[in-house]
Amino acid sequence: MKTLSTFFQNSKTKYIILFGLFIIIWFHNYCFPLIWDDYVYSYVLKDNYYNPMPENMVRISGIQDIIMSQWDHYFRWGGRTIAHLLVQFFLWQGKCFFNIVNALCFVLLLLEIQWIVNKGIISFDFNSKDILWIFCTFWLFSFLLNDVLTWLTLSANYLWTLVLLLGFIISYVRTYFNPEEETKLNNVSWLQFFFGLLAGWTNENTVCFVIIVIGYHICLIKRHKNNYGVKETDVMKLLPGFIGLILGYLLLVFAPGNYVRYVTLAQIGAINTGVPLIKENLKTFLLIYSIRFFLIYYIVRNLLSFRCVYSYLKETEKKQYIISSLFLFIGIGSLTIMIFSPEFSLRSSFASLIFMIISAGMVRMLRNSAFFKNSTENKRGSVNRIVSYIVVIYVGCTLLCSTYAHYLSRQQTDIMMQQILHEKANPSGKVLAVKESSDLIKENLVFWFIITGGHVPNVRTLTDNSSYWINRYISIYYGISGIRAY
Repeated sequence: MKTLSTFFQNSKTKYIILFGLFIIIWFHNYCFPLIWDDYVYSYVLKDNYYNPMPENMVRISGIQDIIMSQWDHYFRWGGRTIAHLLVQFFLWQGKCFFNIVNALCFVLLLLEIQWIVNKGIISFDFNSKDILWIFCTFWLFSFLLNDVLTWLTLSANYLWTLVLLLGFIISYVRTYFNPEEETKLNNVSWLQFFFGLLAGWTNENTVCFVIIVIGYHICLIKRHKNNYGVKETDVMKLLPGFIGLILGYLLLVFAPGNYVRYVTLAQIGAINTGVPLIKENLKTFLLIYSIRFFLIYYIVRNLLSFRCVYSYLKETEKKQYIISSLFLFIGIGSLTIMIFSPEFSLRSSFASLIFMIISAGMVRMLRNSAFFKNSTENKRGSVNRIVSYIVVIYVGCTLLCSTYAHYLSRQQTDIMMQQILHEKANPSGKVLAVKESSDLIKENLVFWFIITGGHVPNVRTLTDNSSYWINRYISIYYGISGIRAY
């Protein structure tokens, strides 16, 4: 135990942990192949998925192709332009390049969480246990991470856009804790506006609540600027980014392609509508909240305790309490609103979880403050240590199992690619039948789901119908006559 304690006290330990996590996430990305939308977005988009593919399909080969493709996409299929610009850029550059930068992006996400918890201060001067706590909480209360950490298209849609949004939020958190501080971003209005525009153009169910919270934050400072020790001009410096955020969100949600997509999916029966939609979404909602119950309980229970002694807290501690409450509001709100969404997938809960982790991180910081350090509630050191060790062991075991599952998946992908390349080099004119998923995982899926903590790779794109649209995309992508699932 003493050796372990010494290890965590070492100033270099946090870098070792971050590098280790980078290697693990990189390996998961390396093992996960291109699937579903990745093949579609590899081409210059000229129509929606479900219409017959044009004969003159063109692979993305430069920035001009990406811009043309996304212009068409905005009017025909959806408004997530920022995310899909990234998608097509990475598909153009190649999966190997994406594997590296996507792992770096995940590490950046962990750091952003820590920086927000640290009152918006961007610094590497933090305890290694903090970053380990963030990752363990993230791993424990999430599931099916291949949707947001390894699947190229969805990583850009969820991981990358959230990193962009949190990067924008950091400056406002820092301003909230230090309103008199001058920052370079606040002094360059056009840069703040542009950053806000990009951040707002990211996630439909999250940005709307961020707008509410930042708007509340600006109104609060404007109303009580004398108490905060700021001038009217300092308040005005917060507005360009906020205006950019609103504009970006409007461009996202009012894209003509959103309506086209909804109508198309409704016509072919790919999505529910009306009461059946609400019922189905409620099931997903309750499933997610049942998994995150203990995290929410931890936050709410502590916030209620802090509320009882709010008047005794220092000014900084009061702000921590408020920020924690607001981030919990964003986390719960961004997930609750999905009940009314035409599509409520499990991956939609990703941003909600991150905001809840930030809220819990703020609570954790408050519990470790001088005011609560010696309270009776915090005199549970031995119990907390035992729980921490159990969680770390659980995360370590499921992380190893998940990594091994990804390795098995990679083996099957290699076999499939050998078959495809052989057919391409020696065309037989026949439809190629392949297996995408490892038999060991596929035949024992529930077992693997349990031992990986819900993070088993789910590689399943092809259908047994070679004429189905995604099968045709893949056969054109690899230059073979046809392909189907074995």
